Amino acid sequence: MLYHLAYRLQSAPATQAGRAVPVIIEMPEKVRSFHDVYRRIVGGMPVDVVASALSSLPAGAAGDMKQAGQVLMHGTGDDKKVAWEWLTGGRPYIADLKRVTGIGRRIEDDGAATDALGGILAALGKQRVRLVLLMDEFQRVGVLKKESRDTLLSSLRSVFSRTPNYFSVVLASALRMERNALDLLSPELRTLLGRRPTLSLPEMSEAEALEFVGGRFHFFRPAGFNGDPFAPFTRECVSGVIDLLKEKGRPLIPREILQALTYC
Repeated sequence: MLYHLAYRLQSAPATQAGRAVPVIIEMPEKVRSFHDVYRRIVGGMPVDVVASALSSLPAGAAGDMKQAGQVLMHGTGDDKKVAWEWLTGGRPYIADLKRVTGIGRRIEDDGAATDALGGILAALGKQRVRLVLLMDEFQRVGVLKKESRDTLLSSLRSVFSRTPNYFSVVLASALRMERNALDLLSPELRTLLGRRPTLSLPEMSEAEALEFVGGRFHFFRPAGFNGDPFAPFTRECVSGVIDLLKEKGRPLIPREILQALTYC
């Protein structure tokens, strides 16, 4: 049976007071480095929350991070684009970057990305903002060359080491055996996981699959929508797709259901 396995790592109890900000990313299919993952993580963060946290850092101690935050808070539209491109690990022109922020180097390797993410998380923590990161398709790290996989996981471990509070990560994967998913984690990350139980989600029942489709469509409806909850399909059509999947022996999991619906 196919399971979706989630491993939760967190740097402090989830009950610690403060605000939680969720960020959901998908592990790139051809991830080359931690920098690739960093770009997705920071790119998924709410700009206003990050800008407020960075601009509130003490003067002098935060360096580039505070400068970028101040531009994001008070700069012009174009200046904010340059600052955000820098912060998300892009490649702004150095001349523009210096002119706008006073920063003279990009975030373009694993070391710089690790430092930058640690700095952002520290700034959020000072504002009592917990980042809850869901990394979907985590099993993709299993196809990386050992050197690349070790570097990526080591960078993630380093971020945890520098972030004692307000940081939680859920690693979600789709694997047939729980042991295989655990083997993707480095010994250091398995130590962080400790004895926390994993969450295994088996495939849905027909009723749950129908409810899932209706809920998925509802999420994308405009405010005040009161039409057919299964539009542009019908309830009968969606039920037929679910029945066909069962007949063909396909698991009732989100990906299979949504892909099948494209043929309606």
